[in-house]
Amino acid sequence: MTLLKTLLILSLTLVLSSAYAEGMHAHSTEPHKVKTLETGTASLQQRLEMIERAEKSIEVEFFIFDKSDAPRILVEALVKKKRESPHVRIRVLLDYFTFSKNLDPFYTTAMIKNGVEVKYYNPAFLLNVGAIVHRDHRKHIIVDGQEAIAGGRNMADEYFDMKEKHNYLDRDIWVSGPVVASVVKSFDDFWDSKKTKLPKAPKRPPATTNSGPRGTSVPNTLALRQFDSKIRRAAKFASVFDPTDEDDAVLLQMREDLKRIGGKLLEAEPVYVVNSIRYIADGPDWDHPNYSITGQTYYEVMEEAQKSLVIETPYFYLQKNENAFFKRLKTKGIDVDLLLNSKRSSNEFAINYISLLQGLKFSKFGFDLFLFDGTWMSREELIKPELAESSIWMQHSKTMLRDSNLTWIGSLNMDPRSVQRMNAESAFLVDDEQFNAALRAHVEKRLQASDAVVNGRLLKDNSNPANLGGGILGKLKLMKTWPFYLFENQI
Repeated sequence: MTLLKTLLILSLTLVLSSAYAEGMHAHSTEPHKVKTLETGTASLQQRLEMIERAEKSIEVEFFIFDKSDAPRILVEALVKKKRESPHVRIRVLLDYFTFSKNLDPFYTTAMIKNGVEVKYYNPAFLLNVGAIVHRDHRKHIIVDGQEAIAGGRNMADEYFDMKEKHNYLDRDIWVSGPVVASVVKSFDDFWDSKKTKLPKAPKRPPATTNSGPRGTSVPNTLALRQFDSKIRRAAKFASVFDPTDEDDAVLLQMREDLKRIGGKLLEAEPVYVVNSIRYIADGPDWDHPNYSITGQTYYEVMEEAQKSLVIETPYFYLQKNENAFFKRLKTKGIDVDLLLNSKRSSNEFAINYISLLQGLKFSKFGFDLFLFDGTWMSREELIKPELAESSIWMQHSKTMLRDSNLTWIGSLNMDPRSVQRMNAESAFLVDDEQFNAALRAHVEKRLQASDAVVNGRLLKDNSNPANLGGGILGKLKLMKTWPFYLFENQI
């Protein structure tokens, strides 16, 4: 048995070119299966299918995990899996801080009671500025140490094409093969970090309170009602669907629509076998000198470009050394296409306005800038087909194509929070021409759905795409961006 294990380990040929408890850079030359997840419907269905086929373990990690329909469907799948297969270990790691939108201790306690282990990364108090700015921005789901999803999608309706007015056009990558062992190792580093804590179960308020006349004791009725209401909502969120419950019946129908529509979309996206893949990830301990490697690796990969780069990012903010980097690429004759959001596609005015101004400056370097117009999904790709007419999509994917062979898909944005590691990030880097060409076709469709900008002016009408309009209203809008400028310039 020992000899068999040794031969199995040697056969994987998984090479850790740099592996720290704080950061991960793994490279494998063994065959791996990969595919991209281009729609939210397909991406959520892929996650649910992975949960269904889990035999040993499930790891889930998200920056955002709210209480909307998509998270409820995912949590139901986890709870159901644990009920049907108690031997499967399920761990959920959530970024969490005071006033964040993520699942609060009422919800996580309910999940824990149902056998799902949950921890919070860096649950710092809001006024602890030195700690609270460091977040886990990674998005993973890993099953049996054999297959994983990583990319840009958080766990909320808007990342899975289910929001009424505004959704995110994103991208994930599914990977199956030996390198996934390194994704598990990176997850474990966060799970076991001193920065990661168990949620504290909410305490029931006392039966009485000294709030009556002259400090007399009175029933604590309102607080008890609110507490019990939260307990009930959380318990329902972390339960298996009940077909007789009206709300659950709606979600069960959505689950069937996901299986039907998402299944078709998954079948339409081919699986590629690749022989060179890397996994890059930051570590959990920001006070360690080797915690941050993702941003550095991203720029090293671009530095090695021979002909071209195509970059998709929702947030774009270059500092002085990064501006100099791209100017140097231009002198080397490297073509760069950059896809950002237009004013129409983004629902984040201040951050997007800064990205627009930075993008316009970038286009004046002589590179090609494209601004996504917000129109995207067809009715056939949605479990809520009416959203094809009512919703706007914001470009949110974090993808880089280098030359004709290298593809980067991950969670890193091109801003100082990601690049200089206030956010912990991760990515898969695939070296394969066929996979690169297939993804390039997807990216090209997004570029075609965008407005081209040349030398800071829209090509279609020669206007300035960052124009706020004149008068007091324009000045007030501009004021919204000042805090972001000040903050980013301090990083």
